[in-house]
Amino acid sequence: MPVTLPRIAGAPVEEILKGIREKFNRFQTLLENNSRTLKLISDLEDKLHGQARFDVDYIRRSVQELRHNIGNIIDNLAAIGRDEYRRLEERLATVCSYIDSDFAIYNSAVEDDFIIPLERLDRSRAVSVGSKSAQLGELKSKIGLPVPEGFAISGWAYQHFIDSGDLSERIKALLKKVDIQRGEDLKAISAQIRSLITSAQVPAGFAGMLRNAYSDLVQRIGHPRIALRSSAVGEDTRYSFAGQYATFLNVPSADIIDRYRAVLAGKFTPQAIYYALSQQPVESDFPMGVTCLEMVDAAAAGVVYTQHPVDSGNPNMVISAVFGLGKHLVEGRLTPDVFLLAREDGCILSSNIVRKPSMLVMHPEGGTQEVAVPAGNQLLPAVSEDELIQLYRYARRIEAHYNTPRDIEFAIDRQGRIFLLQCRPLLVLSAAPTASAAVDLHSQALARGSPVCPGVGSGPIHHWTPEQDIAALPQGCVLAIRHPFPGIITALGRISALVAEVGGIASHMATLTREYHIPTLVGVSGLSELRSGRCVTVDADNSIIYDGVVEAILKPSRPPQASPASELSLTMLQSIMPHIAPLNLLHPADPNFKAENCQTLHDITRFAHQKAMSEMFASAYKMGKKWKICYRLKSDIPLLVDVIFLDRQPPRRGKRAIITETQINSPMLTAFWAGMREEGFPAKLSTGSQVVPPLAIGHPELHYSELEAEYSTKCHTILSREYMFLSLRMGYHFTTLEALCTAERGKNYIRFQYKGGGAAIDRRTARIKLLAGILLDLGFENRSQGDFLDALYAYHDCQESIGLLKTLGRLILLTKQLDMALSGEAITLWYQDYFRRRLGIS
Repeated sequence: MPVTLPRIAGAPVEEILKGIREKFNRFQTLLENNSRTLKLISDLEDKLHGQARFDVDYIRRSVQELRHNIGNIIDNLAAIGRDEYRRLEERLATVCSYIDSDFAIYNSAVEDDFIIPLERLDRSRAVSVGSKSAQLGELKSKIGLPVPEGFAISGWAYQHFIDSGDLSERIKALLKKVDIQRGEDLKAISAQIRSLITSAQVPAGFAGMLRNAYSDLVQRIGHPRIALRSSAVGEDTRYSFAGQYATFLNVPSADIIDRYRAVLAGKFTPQAIYYALSQQPVESDFPMGVTCLEMVDAAAAGVVYTQHPVDSGNPNMVISAVFGLGKHLVEGRLTPDVFLLAREDGCILSSNIVRKPSMLVMHPEGGTQEVAVPAGNQLLPAVSEDELIQLYRYARRIEAHYNTPRDIEFAIDRQGRIFLLQCRPLLVLSAAPTASAAVDLHSQALARGSPVCPGVGSGPIHHWTPEQDIAALPQGCVLAIRHPFPGIITALGRISALVAEVGGIASHMATLTREYHIPTLVGVSGLSELRSGRCVTVDADNSIIYDGVVEAILKPSRPPQASPASELSLTMLQSIMPHIAPLNLLHPADPNFKAENCQTLHDITRFAHQKAMSEMFASAYKMGKKWKICYRLKSDIPLLVDVIFLDRQPPRRGKRAIITETQINSPMLTAFWAGMREEGFPAKLSTGSQVVPPLAIGHPELHYSELEAEYSTKCHTILSREYMFLSLRMGYHFTTLEALCTAERGKNYIRFQYKGGGAAIDRRTARIKLLAGILLDLGFENRSQGDFLDALYAYHDCQESIGLLKTLGRLILLTKQLDMALSGEAITLWYQDYFRRRLGIS
């Protein structure tokens, strides 16, 4: 005969509990979203204060995920409790609107002057003029280093140009059509967009301002040799856009307007479109600033890396240099001289002087021309020892100023003066050297080269030229080229390795391959003799190309080490974190603990989490005759504890159900109880025992009759196999303990909250500080304020958490009446030291 369950207010207990369990399932989903949200906020705070590299995209994705998670939290809270909690959606929308407003600064042009002299700039203006111009201003105005005279054309000027020609929507519509994996499609869309830009009229007022700024600069420097360089907002940040935008050298006055438009159009070359869209999951509309600089009539030029870019364990400085202008070096058309300087004192550790048959110089009528280097000079060093030492000194000052490795371009004029032309973050990778013993003895070394990006890759050789369509490039091939060319970027997503006859570690191609983590060798002789289709293995860790596929060294390498975040990413994160991380709502008993007072995403999460816990209790305790779904815990600990199980049947009809500790089968509650028992909790009152708790010793004002009264106050817990929520009220002391303990570390946490006491506020506050210090030693995060303790222990192994719950049981009893005793700092420190020793905390 089936058992009939009791009814509560006309409904069967089973139905009531089914509703509670459905709410608990919602509650668990809420907890999972809560855990993910707190982890994201913590990760953002780590990024803000640490040295981990991150980009604008990481910030956007994190905010998007936070918004999604918190939306789910609100939805589940409304299902657990009442629809009125949906007013939190308004708070979420409001806070997110503040974040979106901050994002908008980085998505669109910041209103500013159209023309800004470099000496008025610093790196904080990167959102207005782009990183290239802003960093040159920083070098000039903040560090006092030699930078050519010049000015920046702001992103606001770009926006003015785009708006005046109604170009924005037309450009966006074309970009939506592009398939970046189809070379011809990419070229066609690029040509259409660039034609729109180069044929549009520059607004007359701005055009006049630009011509006047050019004339003023020429008058100031005494010659009409000017360079126009791209300085897009977002360039030289997490992704360098190295070599993807346009630069025009030695621009005469008559060409200034046309060259300005050409720089703007350079934002939409095939390679720039491919690079931008392959790096950004969502379309970015960063405005294009332009840097206008005095041309340096360069006798030599090059690049300084303040740390070795492919070996994070090598702190020494790498300087690459060629004769003449540096354009051929960064484009990879010339193999440069390379010098390694000791980090400590600038001593030249090694130099590799190569033949330099040609150089790029200014043409008398504008532009540049390539000329031959006299035969007797081709093997001379491009820079002298004195110039190397001066470059070393400048570079050390720059690195110290930014506190990160830097990539610095320089030029040396014919009077021997050094000028700095660019400064950006340097991506530093960590090579994983391949043991030579791992290579099959039958494997033949076909060629050697110089590594510019570490790693190992294999596949069939494919010789590629700029005329070939990317669609014809075999997936997973080893790309072989004579020298880098602008379109090489479109191939990097399809290849396993790259080898080139000409090039250097400081070229734009090298920078890009490091960003894409493509194993790359340059300076490979005899590359043309390796036929297409021949399988090879490129070991860029050891500078060797092997015949065939060498499986022994094709194991995954260590993930690359990256340099710190860019200035733009850091500035963006700094601007939005006040809307995300601060916690203003702490104690639920505070009259300001209201939905309308949620000022941050953290506030909304905290408020919803607390209300969800309250609603879970209310679901059970609002019902009449609640004892019919609760068990009463039978224990030698004199606390009246009601237990609701979320994964068990309710008590049988007719009378209050009693359950013992062994029947509970909750490792978390058992551990907590064991800690309390270890500290000598008074025996159960009905036994007549007069055991006095440790803190009553020496405190005659605490009588056992008072303890009896307060320990008889009801407490309650909600339990499942992996979850525990425990609310203890002992007189004036309120303790809330919540724990989730699963096989997944990422879900596990303990949240410990404590408030109350009969002493004055200063003594209660002293106790909280004492507890917070001990909990910090135990691995908790402390979010306490005043006389309210709020501590979190998250992302730890389940067994560690259970052990910690036992310690918390001990700690609660050890410190329960402690506020009465804390009359001064000395006694507080004495107790803190005593408890640490008693609990075995080193």
